[in-house]
Amino acid sequence: MYVGVNTFGTPEQVVEQLRSQREILGCDHDVLMIPKYGSMSQAEAEASVRLFGEEVIGHL
Repeated sequence: MYVGVNTFGTPEQVVEQLRSQREILGCDHDVLMIPKYGSMSQAEAEASVRLFGEEVIGHL
């Protein structure tokens, strides 16, 4: 089964996407984050990780 696993968007959208993936796959762990894509700067990648930690992790 294919599950859309490229998670992106606002913190609220990311929470919903991860919850949906967990429900479909029947698991409750394993969040893999690759914070730097393409031409993202190091500062953008760090801000992304910080936002994920502050706004997403607590909802999972």
